[in-house]
Amino acid sequence: MQRHLRRSSASVFAAAAVGLVSVLSGSATGATSPSFVHSGQAWGTKVQVGSVMISSPSAAAALGSCTANTGASAQKSAASTSVPNTITTSTNDSRVETGGSSTGIFTRSTSTVENANVLTGMITATALKALSEVRYTAGSGFSFSNGSTVVSLTIDGTARTVSAPNSRYELPGTGYVVVNEQKRTQEANFASQEVNLLHVHVTDANNPLHLAVGTDITVGHAVAALSAPLPAGGLVSGSATGVYYKEGNAVKIGQSPHASIPCLGGSSSATVASVSQPNRFSDTTLKVTAQGTVGQTKTVGHTISTVDSVNLLGGVVKATGVKAVAHGEYDGSSYGLNSNGSTIASLSVNGKQVNATVNSVIQIPNVGSLSIYRVTKGTKSISVKMLELVLAANNTAGLPAGTTMRVATANVSFP
Repeated sequence: MQRHLRRSSASVFAAAAVGLVSVLSGSATGATSPSFVHSGQAWGTKVQVGSVMISSPSAAAALGSCTANTGASAQKSAASTSVPNTITTSTNDSRVETGGSSTGIFTRSTSTVENANVLTGMITATALKALSEVRYTAGSGFSFSNGSTVVSLTIDGTARTVSAPNSRYELPGTGYVVVNEQKRTQEANFASQEVNLLHVHVTDANNPLHLAVGTDITVGHAVAALSAPLPAGGLVSGSATGVYYKEGNAVKIGQSPHASIPCLGGSSSATVASVSQPNRFSDTTLKVTAQGTVGQTKTVGHTISTVDSVNLLGGVVKATGVKAVAHGEYDGSSYGLNSNGSTIASLSVNGKQVNATVNSVIQIPNVGSLSIYRVTKGTKSISVKMLELVLAANNTAGLPAGTTMRVATANVSFP
């Protein structure tokens, strides 16, 4: 989530001071505002070794990074957690909340863990509260708050208090623990803060609990992130896909390749040499790109999917030079949506050449329905599907009715 937001670092965010004050004042009522993007996550405990998860995050609460606006919240709780020789706790409670007033917009994440016992008593605490807050204030920009607390903390038999951020204590014969670990990122258009109250690293292979070197134990995790004020065009989303294949009700190939517009703007792309299913279809050289720009006066989304050659059902449908393009613009008052640049160089059905006209449909006897260059427009969205074959019942391929083969799709939408 946090990383997804950070992919937007090349985007530009700007707002006149008077406009920002208006946004902040409007948020005081508690109404959802689309003018900021919030991201947050909190959980109680997690144990892993390298990339292998031993115990998944407990009581994990999170906000979607591209959908959470001012006024959103999430909460989860768990009665206890336990991993033998590693950690036990009683209640875990995790909360993420967003809000605003005339003084600022904020994202706040909180993880509360009671009666933590780590490494069979090497670390104990009766209550831990990890709190991470990121705030944006008119006239001064981003600020951070860490209201974390620990009650009755002991490390290797010595009483400790929550000290300066990123304080390290050795665990003789085992490794070390970082207390009040903090990681902050601040850019022109984005800020985030991660807090881990206890972060244990096992580094000694001869540790008394026989834990694997690289064992990583985290207690009390809270991440908060917030964008700067969005300009008039706001956010944009969109994606491009090379091939989608569903056999009956079972999706065999979901999206290959696939690219989507990063949350706050930027670009992504993907390429594969070929995608195929025996006796079903084959496609070669598939490329997808997705790009978004959140500018000072206008937001733009542009997605493209190209497939060099297509062969469906052993030659029933053949095509070359298939390209889907979806383009959208919004300046705060009007939308511009088009599929300019979409094309099919050549298309044949059962050996006969076919013109790829917009929103045309061909019924193929004993096979099914072929949609060509289908464009669907809404007030704030556009979707382009260049080829979509849906098989009828009792088709000669012997596949279930409703089997779908979709080639080269692109879409752009605004919230």
